[in-house]
Amino acid sequence: MRFMQQDKAQSYFTTSLCSVVLESKDRSARFQIALDVVRPLPRGALLETEFQNPSEKAVLSVTRAVSGDERRIVLTSPPVAQIRAGGYETVTRIYAAADRKNILGVHTQRCESLVDHRELGPEFR
Repeated sequence: MRFMQQDKAQSYFTTSLCSVVLESKDRSARFQIALDVVRPLPRGALLETEFQNPSEKAVLSVTRAVSGDERRIVLTSPPVAQIRAGGYETVTRIYAAADRKNILGVHTQRCESLVDHRELGPEFR
C-alpha cells in the first residue's frame, strides 16, 4: 500500500500506514489507517475518520473517544463491498467533545490500494 502524506499544520497526526485489510472470518475487505500521535490529544476528545471509497461512491465513517494517552491509533472501516486498485481519501477530524461543535484539527491522507475485489477469488465475493 502506498500513500502520499497531506498533513495540515494543525494536525495531531502523521500517517504511518494505509492499507486494505482482508478478513477471512467474514470474508470482507476493509480500509485501515494507522496514525502516529505527534502532539498530545485532549482527554475526552472525539476522533472521526471518513474513508472515501470511489468504487462505491460511498463514505464510510468511524468514530472513537480519545483517552489522551494514545501514541498510535489504528482505525478500520466497516466492510467494503467493492475495492478497486487505485486511490482513496481519508479525512480524520478531532473534536474537543462528542458534540462535534469545536474542531481541533484535521488530517487528510490519500492512499493507494493495490487490492482489487475482482482478483481476490470467490471467497471474497
